[in-house]
Amino acid sequence: MKRFYWILIFAMIASCVVSCTKESASGSDNKEPMGEITVRGIIYDNSGSTMSGVVVSDGYKCVKTGGDGRFEIDSDLSKVKFVYVVLPSGYKVPVEGGKAQYYKRLGEGDAQLINGVYQLRFTLEKIQGNADRFTMIVAGDPQPRARTAGYDNFAYHSLDCCDDMWRDMKEYTSTITDRPVYGMMLGDLVHENMNLYADYLAGIAQLDYPTYSVIGNHDNNTKAADDDAGAEYFEQNLGPRNYSFNVGKFHVIVLDNLIMKLDGSNQLKSYDQGLTDDIWEWLQSDLKYVDRSTPLIVCAHSPMFMLASGSDRSQSSTTKHGADYALLLSKYKKVYTLAGHVHNSFNYIYGESAQFPNVEVHTLSRVTGALWINEWLCDDGTPRGYMVFDIDGEDVEWKFKPIAYQTGSAAGETPEYKYRDITFNEEGVGYVGGKRLDESYQLRAYPRGAYGDNYVYANVFMYDDNWGQVKFTSSKGGTTVMTKVTEAGKKYDAAYKEVFDFYKANVPTLNASSDFLMFDEKTGNPVNPVPHLFRCHSAEESDSGTVTVTDRFGNEYSTTVSW
Repeated sequence: MKRFYWILIFAMIASCVVSCTKESASGSDNKEPMGEITVRGIIYDNSGSTMSGVVVSDGYKCVKTGGDGRFEIDSDLSKVKFVYVVLPSGYKVPVEGGKAQYYKRLGEGDAQLINGVYQLRFTLEKIQGNADRFTMIVAGDPQPRARTAGYDNFAYHSLDCCDDMWRDMKEYTSTITDRPVYGMMLGDLVHENMNLYADYLAGIAQLDYPTYSVIGNHDNNTKAADDDAGAEYFEQNLGPRNYSFNVGKFHVIVLDNLIMKLDGSNQLKSYDQGLTDDIWEWLQSDLKYVDRSTPLIVCAHSPMFMLASGSDRSQSSTTKHGADYALLLSKYKKVYTLAGHVHNSFNYIYGESAQFPNVEVHTLSRVTGALWINEWLCDDGTPRGYMVFDIDGEDVEWKFKPIAYQTGSAAGETPEYKYRDITFNEEGVGYVGGKRLDESYQLRAYPRGAYGDNYVYANVFMYDDNWGQVKFTSSKGGTTVMTKVTEAGKKYDAAYKEVFDFYKANVPTLNASSDFLMFDEKTGNPVNPVPHLFRCHSAEESDSGTVTVTDRFGNEYSTTVSW
């Protein structure tokens, strides 16, 4: 009899333990568990068939679906927030309000905990037609800070500039009907105003194609306690900070490569360059499933390789895991790196003799104009605009697309203090030389004397060493090859200087700011030297002529100049 009672007691204890464990794991108290838990799922195509060999990630680990289309990940819920599909080539990404919807946030929607396990289902739709041909619209640093405008509080401001951007992108891409279009926004989507994420989402919702987003340093909540917490608003609105997908023959990687130094005080706004240990581990896990013959597009807010200054950030001792990811990426057939952050346009090809002959660098200037004033041009003289990458198979062509509109508070205004070869009509449509502003606008020329010397200057916005020679042909006869400006004190854009000088002289808030500088007060050299400025000597006191250049794809651009 005693033996029976003991058996009964042990059975009751065991039952209680099992019951408590299940209750805790299933979240019956409506609390999400923390710690390791299993995430399972299955992937279907739009015909209802399961899909094998599809990579799935929780942002830390990557796995592949088996022959039955199923996957399983043991995820640490103290860190993991999302599970996403690495979209395979030939398939569409679902779209919600213009936002690429490739992920599920654990605990929301159909990503709920069931019997202690997250059980997810993804459905992918196959692209009809040639999936290897597509266009990618790439822009950086829209960075609105407030909803106000006007010269006294113009710094970082005016959603009008963003409205111009969305309008131009929508108009331009509406003509592309023979291939898919994707958007890539390279960070600093807002300027530390977390309320403006709603405006950003409203902007991409206007577009007729899926848009992917990169987190920038200004997209973090500066009141947060640490780097991870700082990204809370970005993740709530836009999903994972680190992810990848396949499109055509390319594997696209998006990275958070700024490690924010936040302590909850709203005072510490600095950051380190590079990848955290977790992100570095994820990148390795992701690329384990990518064949070395696959070309890569790597997107981050801050440039990961060569800078316009000539320093190689991938080899810098101050860039965490910089040398690691550079070595890893060097093993792939071709790598295109895309970034913003520095507010200057810079394109660079390492070349066959360099350490990374497979790497091509594209750094974009600010899509909404100079940082402090949101004017029609950036501080390197590049007009407001974005880049268009047209890709067919593994062939990549790119071009700069200036924004054709200025529809905000300055619409129709042409104050004398603003240097303009662009004029805007009352509807805010831009014109150059009587021609509507379009992608033929790739350079600006300056007459002899504009820089206080006897040289004709030309700013070729997106120049790289694979372009042809920049030439000046005088109306009086003769053609001269222009050379890249190496004189440190002259490496600035004269148009931007005129705009800067006005604001510095007339806007008290900017004049008082130690951050609003064009020239270094000690050296007298530009704070952000222009890397794509050319010049040639002219002995003529009065003349006119044409500056011409051919890009690496055989397109010729020209502009006239006179004095």
